[in-house]
Amino acid sequence: MTQGHEASGTIAKVGAGVTGWSEGDRVVPSAGRPCFVCRNCRRGDLTNCLNIQLMAFAYDGAWAEYTVAQAGGLTPIPDNVPFEQAAILADAVSTPFGAVVRTGKVVVGETVGVWGVGGVGTHIVQLARLVGAVPVIAFDINPAVRERALELGADYAFDSRDENLKEKVAEATDGRMLDVAFDAAGLKVTFEQALDCLTVGGRLVAVGLSTVDVVANTSYHCRFMRIGEAAAT
Repeated sequence: MTQGHEASGTIAKVGAGVTGWSEGDRVVPSAGRPCFVCRNCRRGDLTNCLNIQLMAFAYDGAWAEYTVAQAGGLTPIPDNVPFEQAAILADAVSTPFGAVVRTGKVVVGETVGVWGVGGVGTHIVQLARLVGAVPVIAFDINPAVRERALELGADYAFDSRDENLKEKVAEATDGRMLDVAFDAAGLKVTFEQALDCLTVGGRLVAVGLSTVDVVANTSYHCRFMRIGEAAAT
């Protein structure tokens, strides 16, 4: 199975019956193929297709000179956007966008925290800033990553190993704590930290996944806090 689920390129050949696209068009293919027949697809919710096939898992990916893409899964690239930047739209940008806008429903003035500021977490920071969240707080164990987060829009960047982490969040938010927390690491410790830093009625969105089972004791927290969906793409 050829790997690679983020790609961009130029249409080399258009299949029979395809309309709206031409050879030479600059495009980004979707990282998955919806079935177009399940109940979610029929109502236009292709992202949540019940039978979706993921590129590089169900069919060959894009680490190749050519790849086959569904016409309905293509997004045009403006001429002023480089291919290498456009390629990450399929996952590293669209997943954070889904987390911030669709699942987290972040609005202007809300306080936001992001645990794990790698490729996905970095874009969550930027998107939270774009929709008007304030302050935006990044959490990571890597000093260089925390510095990058500040350069890309975070108001604060804390070491998640800090024993006084909750107190620092309280200070940064004037005692409000977090309206929305995003766990982009997918670890038990980051999940629990994010949960513990929420305000009353806050939302926790689990974006990252790992091989570690995340089983937090939410019985106490759920009396005060609303936990969001554990998916975002």
